[in-house]
Amino acid sequence: MNTKKILALAIAIVIIAAGVSYIYFHDQKHGTGKITVKAYNGKFSFNHTVTRIVSLDPAATSTLYALGAYNYIVGGNVYDCYPPHENITVAGNLESANIEEIVNLSAQVVIGTDLIPESTVNKLDSIGITFLEYNPSNISSIECMTSSLGVLTGKTGNATLINQWLNESINDINKVMKNYNYLSVFYYLYPGYWTAGNNTFINDAFNMVHLKNIATENGYYTISREIIESSNPQVIILNDYIPYSTVNETPFVQTSAVKNHMVFTLTQNISNFFNEPDFRFVYAVYWLMITIHPSVIGKLSLPAFPIKLKYNPGYGL
Repeated sequence: MNTKKILALAIAIVIIAAGVSYIYFHDQKHGTGKITVKAYNGKFSFNHTVTRIVSLDPAATSTLYALGAYNYIVGGNVYDCYPPHENITVAGNLESANIEEIVNLSAQVVIGTDLIPESTVNKLDSIGITFLEYNPSNISSIECMTSSLGVLTGKTGNATLINQWLNESINDINKVMKNYNYLSVFYYLYPGYWTAGNNTFINDAFNMVHLKNIATENGYYTISREIIESSNPQVIILNDYIPYSTVNETPFVQTSAVKNHMVFTLTQNISNFFNEPDFRFVYAVYWLMITIHPSVIGKLSLPAFPIKLKYNPGYGL
């Protein structure tokens, strides 16, 4: 589950510079043969690759853009942030779908997360529109989503390039970080001590930059004040929803992170990288590296993205 999903759940409970100016995709032409796509909610067969997609998940929208299938997206969602300056009809959000709009858009497929109600999925199925659920929680499942969307749109070559780039970037990061000691970290995601624990892609990012998460339960949850205080994190990361003044109060004020000025706030742009489970999270990892370990600056340059896009994946960093 990504962090925008947990923000949506929490709300419900409490009520890089621009890239080159052209696009060139290394991939095959639109295919006409039968394909089978694997998603979190099962395997689905189509008589040909799909060209009319509604994306209710910003991570899927970003991935489709990088694959070279952005022109296949006929409807988007209110949280889409990459590519910037998009002009796509809004057909829903993380929690709901506008069925009437989706029908008007002649969508073949709707892509969303596990927050979409089963009743909505059943309604889509009854009118012949396939719902594909993707819910990446780690690096491996981000790769699987990229590959699956590559098959769906006939962009398998680009999907392979993206996953190769992702693994090359991770290997380069690991080589640099092997000489750094671990520091304990707390990520304050949303008011009420919401945080990201084990089996989240955010926790994977922490591990890559040698940060030991004090949140040891699985998924996204509310951690207790007592655990925060007793764990005494050396680093605190504040999501852009959390005011910096929060750390001047218990349970944070006496932590090593506050005393040693190791509290960092995600700007809105950085938050977009940090909170979406897609290939662009590599840039969030890079930001963590140079922010928490400034001595790595100059030791690592991420590999060039293999697909030329109007908006480079690092746009806004």
